[in-house]
Amino acid sequence: MRMAETTAAVAETNGKGADFDPHREAWIAIAQTHAAIKAGLLERTFCETDRRVSYATLLPAGAELLEEMRPLVRAELATTFTANLSVAEAEGLRETMERIRGSACGTS
Repeated sequence: MRMAETTAAVAETNGKGADFDPHREAWIAIAQTHAAIKAGLLERTFCETDRRVSYATLLPAGAELLEEMRPLVRAELATTFTANLSVAEAEGLRETMERIRGSACGTS
């Protein structure tokens, strides 16, 4: 499944349905990533085995901000996922995300 199709499918399960524009959401994520790179929170690194793949790598300043924000983010995620996903759906999403993470750059 292409990334846009995956994003659209997730949006539908979250109740956003037809109003959700995965291309717009992707551009917003890209813009936010570039802003974090410019702010010195992230740096772009490339996969050693596939130069087409790049990662946003957390820098020390980003790690500090992450630790500061972690309690707020966890609370928001818990509220959002509890409100929108059953326990089985949340577990399925976690398993899918683990498979995706594991397959990045041939690390599975």
